[in-house]
Amino acid sequence: MEKNAYLKIFASAAFTFAFLAITPQFAHAAKLYFSPSSGSHAVGTVFQVSVYASSADQAMNAASGIVTFPQDKLEIASLSKTGSIFSLWAQEPVFSNSEGRINFEGIVLNPGFTGAIGKIVSINLRAKTVGEARLVFSSGSALANDGKGTNILSGLGDAVFSLGGVAPATVPEATAPGEIDTLSAPTIFSPTHPDPDRWYADNNPKFMWALPRDATAVRLLVERTPAAVPTVTYIPAISSRELDKLENGIWYFSVRLRNDAGWGAISRFRFQIDTEPPNVFNITQVQSSNFFSARASFLFNAEDKTSGVEHYEIQIDDGDTILWRDDGTHQYETPLVGTGAHTITAKAIDRAGNATVRSATFAAPAIFIIGTRIIGFLAVAVPVVALVLVLLFILWHGWHQISLMKGKLKKEVNEAESALHRAFDSLKEDVREHIRRLKKPEPGGSSRKRRKKR
Repeated sequence: MEKNAYLKIFASAAFTFAFLAITPQFAHAAKLYFSPSSGSHAVGTVFQVSVYASSADQAMNAASGIVTFPQDKLEIASLSKTGSIFSLWAQEPVFSNSEGRINFEGIVLNPGFTGAIGKIVSINLRAKTVGEARLVFSSGSALANDGKGTNILSGLGDAVFSLGGVAPATVPEATAPGEIDTLSAPTIFSPTHPDPDRWYADNNPKFMWALPRDATAVRLLVERTPAAVPTVTYIPAISSRELDKLENGIWYFSVRLRNDAGWGAISRFRFQIDTEPPNVFNITQVQSSNFFSARASFLFNAEDKTSGVEHYEIQIDDGDTILWRDDGTHQYETPLVGTGAHTITAKAIDRAGNATVRSATFAAPAIFIIGTRIIGFLAVAVPVVALVLVLLFILWHGWHQISLMKGKLKKEVNEAESALHRAFDSLKEDVREHIRRLKKPEPGGSSRKRRKKR
């Protein structure tokens, strides 16, 4: 029984040790992965794959990676940073079709990225030959926002795509007699406006799609309504179209292919254009709630009628540029500033990257200036007062010591005088005593004198 108890204790301790040893390996884990990670695509078509970061339990502030792909099966049409969680790029995303490689390295500003779906970069791939194509990370890193740059990467994903000679089937939007054997909806790709959810300052979009061998015609349309049916016909069929000088707003580009069986299903691509900067931007200095603060507060009133204001870039004098996002209060508070005049320069940047710049001059809050002047006066007055007090203390201490010495000396003189008086009094008594003894007659002295007379 006692032996079994010891075994249980030992097993429990071993389990606890193993758990503690293993746990740190999984805590604060981050992963780089592809989405989508699989699919089928026809040769000649262009499809998009995005690189994502996942860091659910600890903020990540930097990541890097090298992605490889089979250059005989795939080639890169373009890379897009649109929608990326990275604010700065230590290494801009670059690719080499001859080497089959993509490199990237970016930084997420404080407080970093926490979440499961953080887009890093989008890759627009073109299928070249039939077969299986695999995207893999040959290396990667994910650094924690902990001030130490701890690598918290725990895994690297991969993606596998099947490349065939026929485009994957797409359910047509509408069926009609004779359409069941017609062409499927083509996959539309835009090298200039690849992300349907992002705004672009380019009003000359370009679109591409793959043409099956049996395509005889194509119908296109650019409209603001998503349900519009293409009506502009091109014979022979074309595989790309570039538009120019479109107005701002949300648009839909529609493509429909035809073969000998008839018109196929419609494919639509949504894109957004905003070429104008914020139309309203005013900066007004407001009184800070902290009267003794060395910070100035400003009210930013910025409006963008199309895509909306996304963030501000702010610079105080010749200092570093500060990225600031409005929290809904529209109020911005500067870092610590000194006395004197300062200049604030702010850019209101919309979601398409257009910017309106405003500047204003300001000084530190009046209360702070008065306070600094008082502090400056005190900085001079306090040492002077302290020096005077020290001198007075030294004088008082010297006078006090002299007084003590005088009192002590007087006491010692009085004691010496008293001792001298006592000594003289004692000497006087002794002298008197001796005189009395000399004056006192000796015993028998009178009889001797009488005998001599006889």
